[in-house]
Amino acid sequence: MSKTLLITSFLFLVIALSGCDNFSVNENIDNDIEQQGRQNDSGKISSEQDESTKAEDALVSFFTHLENQDFEKALLFFELDDPVNDWEGLESFSPLTEDRRSKANVLKNYCEATGTCLEARVIETKKGNNDTYDLVIQFKNPDGSTFVLEPCCGATEEEMPAQDKFDFKVKKINNDLKVTTAPVYRP
Repeated sequence: MSKTLLITSFLFLVIALSGCDNFSVNENIDNDIEQQGRQNDSGKISSEQDESTKAEDALVSFFTHLENQDFEKALLFFELDDPVNDWEGLESFSPLTEDRRSKANVLKNYCEATGTCLEARVIETKKGNNDTYDLVIQFKNPDGSTFVLEPCCGATEEEMPAQDKFDFKVKKINNDLKVTTAPVYRP
């Protein structure tokens, strides 16, 4: 009889614990989906979020894909305001003509040349005009420190103060939010 009671108790304990584990796993999955899935990889946005949060998510997704060197996915979150002139500026970092035919290669070469395609953290978001959002962001270096754009080209700190906050615009284009500011230029 005691052997049966022991086995029954053991089975009850296993069933009870496995039920609790399933609940916590599902809860963790839901949290991960909520945190990671604010904007999916197709650039589409879930409807339950407010527009400011969606704009922040678009910008963070853009820089996350750049940092991870997934330039095709980054393009889903990026559209320059002046596509001809702005892309020409970015293309100047692609010395080979064949690299200039692919916007993903242009972004890759630009990021490699400037070293400014880093993890982004949103500091402030303001609603602008015409479905535009103005964001102030900081970048995180690979070592975890805050990226600082130092004076360059012989300029002094007074002439060109160091900068650790950067302005970016995100705009609603065809119902998708896109970063319309190129990554930070660093010579």
